[in-house]
Amino acid sequence: MDTDKDLEWQRQAKWLPENLLKIMNSEMDTGALTLSQAHVLTVQQYVRYVRSLPSSPNDLIRCLSVSGMLADKASVYSALTGAPGLDPSSLLIFYRQFKEHADSWEVLFATNLRLTSDLIAAASQIARTGSDILEACARTDALGKRRDAWDSLQGGELALLSPADREIISSLPAHVNSIKQYITTYSLQVERVRADASRFCDEARTQLIPVTLSKLKELARHLRPSTKIARLDMPVLSTLHQRTTSQLDHLQTLERLLRETLTASSHFHSAWQSLSSYIDMSNEKLQQITTGQQLARFAIYFGQFLGLWGAIEQSAREMKHKLTQFQG
Repeated sequence: MDTDKDLEWQRQAKWLPENLLKIMNSEMDTGALTLSQAHVLTVQQYVRYVRSLPSSPNDLIRCLSVSGMLADKASVYSALTGAPGLDPSSLLIFYRQFKEHADSWEVLFATNLRLTSDLIAAASQIARTGSDILEACARTDALGKRRDAWDSLQGGELALLSPADREIISSLPAHVNSIKQYITTYSLQVERVRADASRFCDEARTQLIPVTLSKLKELARHLRPSTKIARLDMPVLSTLHQRTTSQLDHLQTLERLLRETLTASSHFHSAWQSLSSYIDMSNEKLQQITTGQQLARFAIYFGQFLGLWGAIEQSAREMKHKLTQFQG
């Protein structure tokens, strides 16, 4: 009689790979494993915006000049003088922080793209090794080559495996361990990419957003009606306030998006950890097999687990194709 543990193992045989496929194909993860196509587009918009920010004194003058009112460096610098944190040097350091953050996106995107290639390889290896396991089962006298007949053997009379069959079965744990290694290695890769995305998000949340809010607070203080400010300084500070507000909007959109991404990637990582636990349980069952009935049950349900890895590989190929379109 099947125990609760046996029934759970049988249920997970098909559910776990189906769940992995569902996560990969969900709206959140279409086109990537930790970043969706929509997310990639939004991040790239942020990167383009940040790269348009001033990177030199001349850029700053052009950025803050108002046609017909400000034409030279002295005018812009005069407007910024006396405002703590708003002097040209501080602003250029501020923009440099953003540019360094945006530059790290290219590395993060590359690791996400590589994750799809690694998944293609892992899924292919799992399917190939799984095929070897089922072929070995088919070589046993207990099961035979007619796989369509294996199901009828589950409820048959208990028959101990022959010495030859036991020798074949004794070779299978090594193959199952290989599958475990593929899953463990890939799971670690997913976790590393998730950690990189988390750092990218944390930098926006804990460093860039606070310093941007500080700049806006200082600008708002200088732009209050009660503040004495030179007539020609007002357009410069107003323009800077508008640009910094836009900068904050881009940043907050990015941070919110990255939090969504981290939630999605945690689901993906959890799915891989569950696969690893399932393989451990399968190996345990394999080593307890002494009868043809037990072998038939193992081959049928483990075969269900292996059956979806071709679809997982194909889904990973589609992800890679979609992500590749965002390169360059």
